[in-house]
Amino acid sequence: MAVTSYQIGDNSYPKLTWTQNNEPDVFIANNAYEIQRRTRQVPGSWGNWSTIGYRDGSDDFYVDNEIIIEGTGSIYQAEYRIRAIDEGNHYSPFSSVVSIYFGQFNPHKVNTGVQVYVYDYQLLQSYPNPFNPSTTISYSLAQDADVTLRVYDILGTQVAELVNEPQDAGSYSVNFKADNLSSGVYIYRIVASKNGRILFTDVKQMILLR
Repeated sequence: MAVTSYQIGDNSYPKLTWTQNNEPDVFIANNAYEIQRRTRQVPGSWGNWSTIGYRDGSDDFYVDNEIIIEGTGSIYQAEYRIRAIDEGNHYSPFSSVVSIYFGQFNPHKVNTGVQVYVYDYQLLQSYPNPFNPSTTISYSLAQDADVTLRVYDILGTQVAELVNEPQDAGSYSVNFKADNLSSGVYIYRIVASKNGRILFTDVKQMILLR
């Protein structure tokens, strides 16, 4: 993967490019590439990795229009990585990391003339699965919503609450640690609602193997 400066009007944005995965079950898949980013103010510590978007298997680029490369005042740095997801929700390892320095950061996407990714409601299979002792759960929201993400055992007893807060439209990843749980099948359920109306809900299973 590579990152370059991409000029649109008066501003430049990071443009990520990569070599397509030619496996048939990746190339034809929707949301086949997961793009993650972390940032820091220079000098300073890195923030956490977060998923900022997905692209289909036939795509080979992503423009990050949350970041304007030129700017005044503080200097920032962004790092990016990407992984492929096939139709069976099998994940590749993350790519090597690429980075770029920039001057302005807007964590809420705006229409700047750059192609803006339109998010769907989606709950992905946790990875790794089976897992021991932790796994990552990723999901996306098509619009701002009040979100809960909870984990239950096979009997329906809640064992963890990973998310319970309002969130903006976008993609998210949450780490689930099962240090105090026994081996078995667990269920995770997401509910996204607004003004008391459910917008999206989904349920998936994962297996903890000690």
